[in-house]
Amino acid sequence: RWYNSKGYVLHSVTGATLKPETATAIITVEEPKVSQMPVDITVCKEMIIDDETGETMTFKQYRKKQAARKSFRYDRIAKSDLNTTFVITQGRTSAKKIAEAMNLKSGKSFKWDNGRWQRILSSGVFGKVLNAGPARTRDDNVCLQVIATEPPPRHLEYGLGKSLYTGTWEGEIDFEHQNLFGGGETVGLVVRRGTSDAAPSIRVQYKDDKFGLEGGHEMEVFTDYIGDTVDDSSSKATASSSDGSDSGDEKFVDYENDDLFNRRGATFRLKNPINPSYIRNTLASVSAERTSTRTGLHENLASTSLTLGPFRQSLPMYARSSLSTTLTGGTRLSEADGEDQGIFGYEMLPYSQGSVTSRQILPLLSISGSNSRQPISLALQHVVATATPNLPRHEAKAMGISAQIRGVKPDGGATSTVKGTAELRIPFQLPKIGGDASMLFFGDWFYVQRDHSSPFYAKSSVGIGLRKNVQGLPLKYDVSYTSEGDIKQFFGLGLDFDA
Repeated sequence: RWYNSKGYVLHSVTGATLKPETATAIITVEEPKVSQMPVDITVCKEMIIDDETGETMTFKQYRKKQAARKSFRYDRIAKSDLNTTFVITQGRTSAKKIAEAMNLKSGKSFKWDNGRWQRILSSGVFGKVLNAGPARTRDDNVCLQVIATEPPPRHLEYGLGKSLYTGTWEGEIDFEHQNLFGGGETVGLVVRRGTSDAAPSIRVQYKDDKFGLEGGHEMEVFTDYIGDTVDDSSSKATASSSDGSDSGDEKFVDYENDDLFNRRGATFRLKNPINPSYIRNTLASVSAERTSTRTGLHENLASTSLTLGPFRQSLPMYARSSLSTTLTGGTRLSEADGEDQGIFGYEMLPYSQGSVTSRQILPLLSISGSNSRQPISLALQHVVATATPNLPRHEAKAMGISAQIRGVKPDGGATSTVKGTAELRIPFQLPKIGGDASMLFFGDWFYVQRDHSSPFYAKSSVGIGLRKNVQGLPLKYDVSYTSEGDIKQFFGLGLDFDA
């Protein structure tokens, strides 16, 4: 029993003897050791067996053959309806890296860690696992034998989302090559662009999350379009004119008044830098970037951040809650003016910012006679964010955009925000269309401070929304009545927040 509780699933007690003269008991045990090859991986692929010839072929080849013969309803052939077999093929997953993830070392006692194995499975390096367990080797030791398929390594996906820095809709193309070196490593290219963007946003990423275990990291090189919208430009022009700082053609004379254009840089992220036995989910990052304006003015930035959480907790009555926080510190390096030349001709402007997000899902009532598993529930989300002076302009824009609620957005950037959302979610069945859907009643509000010399202002909205998955796409439609007296419609994609 002790062996099994510690993961030594092959260990056993083989005998026990008692020596009366010494009043001692001698227990003999069998403790198998890990072989010189701790993990043996056999990769196979599923093939179709032709009923006529007995030959094996891929599903694509089988459909092509049936199409050439103009077989009845060949375009509706399902793979699950055909006779298949598994054929051994060349794989990409490294047995050495699986052994490292499972903590299996040659000459040590064989120990099965189911938690680590589940992390490996969820990483996506294997497709269908046909068999996984200990097996005897020729040297009379034990190895972990895995027989599994592997998913295709390359993926090309299309998407649609909102920009963090402009708040506009962007189309997205995402190319990804998975399991690059046999340990679940991923290299990807992401290109995004909005209809009114002057330039695309491009990111090249390399990620090795160590199967979701300790020591995972990610590196990223990016160029993001952060250009000001027409409203942003006009507001700066108005402010500049009121200050009397522009005359004639010299409308913008410095970095603070010029239109933003893009940011370029690199980021390194480290997962779980703090021992998970103390804090389960942590993420640290270091970033260096250079921002540019439309007239060619530049500013250099360096920052580091630490994310703690989310810390999830189960509450009474099947309720659940989560809490997460992010702390960021950095500095702006601007060209120094006048006699104060700073360091190497640059002036350092340090800044910091932080945010806390709290979410609760409170089930209220189960619907009798409904096939939906989701009960009527109350969903709450509150976000508090603040920053010190010298916050970079594009980060202030991002903070303002993140405070946006349904039907209402802040007046430009922000240095402090408090945002709240409450949703009453009611699932139901669509009799004609079919499938589950949900209706929700919501109330949103925010308090925003534009800069440290400005007072807080508040806006809010209430409304009703509809949620429905259509061919795997989570569609959202909301109608809101705002505190400004307007009725706004909102259509979007994506899942609602959860705890």
